[in-house]
Amino acid sequence: MNFALASPTLFLLPLIILGVPLILWIGFASTLARRDAVDRPNRIAQWYGYSVCLVCVITLLFSSMAVVNSFFTLSNPLQGENDFGPSLSSFEAYRATYHQSPYLSEDERESLRKAPPGDAELRRRFEALRVDRTERNRYQSQRGLVTSGLLSLLAAGLFLLHWRWLRRLGDGVAPVTA
Repeated sequence: MNFALASPTLFLLPLIILGVPLILWIGFASTLARRDAVDRPNRIAQWYGYSVCLVCVITLLFSSMAVVNSFFTLSNPLQGENDFGPSLSSFEAYRATYHQSPYLSEDERESLRKAPPGDAELRRRFEALRVDRTERNRYQSQRGLVTSGLLSLLAAGLFLLHWRWLRRLGDGVAPVTA
Protein backbone atom coordinates (compact mmCIF):
# COMPACT_ATOMS: atom_id res chain seq x y z
CA MET A 1 0.00 0.00 0.00
CA ASN A 2 1.32 3.41 -0.91
CA PHE A 3 1.05 5.56 2.22
CA ALA A 4 1.85 8.79 0.36
CA LEU A 5 -1.42 8.44 -1.58
CA ALA A 6 -3.45 6.99 1.28
CA SER A 7 -2.70 9.66 3.90
CA PRO A 8 -4.59 12.56 2.22
CA THR A 9 -7.54 10.24 1.65
CA LEU A 10 -7.48 9.06 5.25
CA PHE A 11 -7.25 12.67 6.40
CA LEU A 12 -10.11 13.92 4.23
CA LEU A 13 -12.55 11.10 4.97
CA PRO A 14 -13.24 12.11 8.61
CA LEU A 15 -13.47 15.76 7.57
CA ILE A 16 -16.13 14.87 5.00
CA ILE A 17 -18.01 12.59 7.39
CA LEU A 18 -18.02 15.21 10.15
CA GLY A 19 -18.10 18.31 7.97
CA VAL A 20 -21.17 17.59 5.85
CA PRO A 21 -23.58 17.16 8.81
CA LEU A 22 -22.04 20.21 10.49
CA ILE A 23 -22.56 22.34 7.38
CA LEU A 24 -26.15 21.10 7.09
CA TRP A 25 -26.76 21.88 10.77
CA ILE A 26 -25.32 25.38 10.41
CA GLY A 27 -27.42 25.95 7.27
CA PHE A 28 -30.58 24.84 9.04
CA ALA A 29 -29.81 27.02 12.06
CA SER A 30 -29.17 30.02 9.80
CA THR A 31 -32.55 29.56 8.10
CA LEU A 32 -34.15 29.59 11.51
CA ALA A 33 -32.28 32.80 12.31
CA ARG A 34 -33.72 34.51 9.20
CA ARG A 35 -37.29 34.26 10.44
CA ASP A 36 -38.87 37.18 12.27
CA ALA A 37 -36.77 38.74 15.01
CA VAL A 38 -39.10 37.90 17.91
CA ASP A 39 -39.01 34.17 17.24
CA ARG A 40 -35.30 33.90 16.36
CA PRO A 41 -33.55 33.47 19.73
CA ASN A 42 -36.10 30.97 21.00
CA ARG A 43 -35.85 28.72 17.92
CA ILE A 44 -32.05 28.63 17.89
CA ALA A 45 -31.96 27.85 21.59
CA GLN A 46 -34.54 25.10 21.12
CA TRP A 47 -32.57 23.66 18.19
CA TYR A 48 -29.42 23.59 20.32
CA GLY A 49 -31.20 22.08 23.33
CA TYR A 50 -32.93 19.35 21.36
CA SER A 51 -29.68 18.54 19.53
CA VAL A 52 -27.86 18.05 22.83
CA CYS A 53 -30.71 15.89 24.14
CA LEU A 54 -30.63 13.73 21.01
CA VAL A 55 -26.88 13.23 21.29
CA CYS A 56 -27.29 12.31 24.97
CA VAL A 57 -29.98 9.72 24.20
CA ILE A 58 -27.81 8.13 21.48
CA THR A 59 -24.83 8.11 23.86
CA LEU A 60 -26.94 6.43 26.56
CA LEU A 61 -28.06 3.74 24.11
CA PHE A 62 -24.52 2.92 23.00
CA SER A 63 -23.07 2.99 26.50
CA SER A 64 -25.86 0.72 27.77
CA MET A 65 -24.90 -1.80 25.07
CA ALA A 66 -21.30 -1.63 26.27
CA VAL A 67 -22.43 -2.18 29.88
CA VAL A 68 -24.41 -5.28 28.88
CA ASN A 69 -21.43 -6.66 26.92
CA SER A 70 -19.15 -6.03 29.90
CA PHE A 71 -21.52 -7.86 32.26
CA PHE A 72 -21.62 -10.85 29.91
CA THR A 73 -17.82 -10.89 29.74
CA LEU A 74 -17.56 -10.64 33.53
CA SER A 75 -19.93 -13.55 33.95
CA ASN A 76 -17.77 -15.76 31.70
CA PRO A 77 -14.33 -14.22 31.11
CA LEU A 78 -13.04 -17.13 29.02
CA GLN A 79 -15.73 -16.50 26.40
CA GLY A 80 -15.06 -12.76 26.14
CA GLU A 81 -14.80 -10.76 22.96
CA ASN A 82 -11.02 -11.16 22.63
CA ASP A 83 -11.02 -14.90 22.08
CA PHE A 84 -8.53 -15.71 19.38
CA GLY A 85 -5.99 -18.44 19.24
CA PRO A 86 -6.40 -21.84 20.81
CA SER A 87 -9.63 -22.75 22.59
CA LEU A 88 -9.37 -22.59 26.38
CA SER A 89 -12.79 -23.96 27.30
CA SER A 90 -11.24 -27.32 28.29
CA PHE A 91 -7.87 -29.04 28.20
CA GLU A 92 -9.08 -31.40 25.45
CA ALA A 93 -10.16 -28.44 23.31
CA TYR A 94 -6.80 -26.78 23.92
CA ARG A 95 -4.93 -29.95 22.96
CA ALA A 96 -6.86 -30.04 19.68
CA THR A 97 -6.25 -26.35 18.87
CA TYR A 98 -2.94 -25.35 20.54
CA HIS A 99 -1.18 -25.03 17.18
CA GLN A 100 -3.68 -22.37 15.99
CA SER A 101 -2.06 -19.47 17.81
CA PRO A 102 -2.06 -16.33 15.64
CA TYR A 103 1.48 -15.55 16.77
CA LEU A 104 2.99 -18.68 15.24
CA SER A 105 4.42 -18.80 11.75
CA GLU A 106 3.33 -21.55 9.40
CA ASP A 107 6.63 -23.38 9.95
CA GLU A 108 6.16 -23.31 13.73
CA ARG A 109 2.60 -24.62 13.38
CA GLU A 110 3.78 -27.46 11.19
CA SER A 111 6.55 -28.41 13.61
CA LEU A 112 4.04 -28.44 16.49
CA ARG A 113 1.77 -30.77 14.49
CA LYS A 114 4.65 -33.16 13.76
CA ALA A 115 6.24 -33.17 17.23
CA PRO A 116 3.64 -32.05 19.79
CA PRO A 117 4.81 -31.25 23.32
CA GLY A 118 4.00 -33.70 26.13
CA ASP A 119 0.81 -33.58 28.17
CA ALA A 120 2.56 -31.99 31.16
CA GLU A 121 3.91 -29.16 29.01
CA LEU A 122 0.56 -28.71 27.28
CA ARG A 123 -1.22 -28.65 30.66
CA ARG A 124 1.20 -25.97 31.94
CA ARG A 125 0.66 -23.83 28.83
CA PHE A 126 -3.10 -24.35 29.01
CA GLU A 127 -3.30 -23.20 32.64
CA ALA A 128 -1.08 -20.18 31.99
CA LEU A 129 -3.10 -19.10 28.94
CA ARG A 130 -6.38 -19.72 30.74
CA VAL A 131 -5.40 -17.53 33.69
CA ASP A 132 -4.04 -14.84 31.36
CA ARG A 133 -7.18 -14.72 29.21
CA THR A 134 -9.46 -14.73 32.26
CA GLU A 135 -7.62 -11.87 33.93
CA ARG A 136 -7.30 -9.85 30.71
CA ASN A 137 -11.00 -10.18 29.87
CA ARG A 138 -12.00 -9.43 33.47
CA TYR A 139 -9.86 -6.28 33.51
CA GLN A 140 -11.15 -5.08 30.13
CA SER A 141 -14.78 -5.65 31.10
CA GLN A 142 -14.32 -3.85 34.45
CA ARG A 143 -12.67 -0.96 32.63
CA GLY A 144 -15.53 -0.94 30.13
CA LEU A 145 -18.09 -0.87 32.94
CA VAL A 146 -16.40 2.10 34.60
CA THR A 147 -15.97 4.12 31.40
CA SER A 148 -19.46 3.32 30.09
CA GLY A 149 -20.96 4.05 33.50
CA LEU A 150 -19.25 7.43 33.73
CA LEU A 151 -20.25 8.25 30.16
CA SER A 152 -23.84 7.28 30.96
CA LEU A 153 -23.88 9.48 34.05
CA LEU A 154 -22.45 12.41 32.11
CA ALA A 155 -24.94 11.95 29.25
CA ALA A 156 -27.87 11.59 31.69
CA GLY A 157 -26.79 14.72 33.55
CA LEU A 158 -26.46 16.73 30.33
CA PHE A 159 -29.81 15.43 29.12
CA LEU A 160 -31.61 16.36 32.34
CA LEU A 161 -29.96 19.77 32.48
CA HIS A 162 -30.86 20.62 28.90
CA TRP A 163 -34.36 19.12 29.10
CA ARG A 164 -35.19 21.19 32.19
CA TRP A 165 -33.72 24.25 30.46
CA LEU A 166 -35.89 23.61 27.38
CA ARG A 167 -39.01 23.27 29.52
CA ARG A 168 -38.28 26.59 31.24
CA LEU A 169 -37.53 28.11 27.84
CA GLY A 170 -40.92 26.97 26.57
CA ASP A 171 -42.61 28.51 29.60
CA GLY A 172 -40.79 31.78 29.00
CA VAL A 173 -38.86 31.63 32.28
CA ALA A 174 -35.34 30.93 31.02
CA PRO A 175 -33.28 33.90 29.92
CA VAL A 176 -32.52 33.81 26.21
CA THR A 177 -29.22 35.09 24.85
CA ALA A 178 -28.93 36.04 21.22
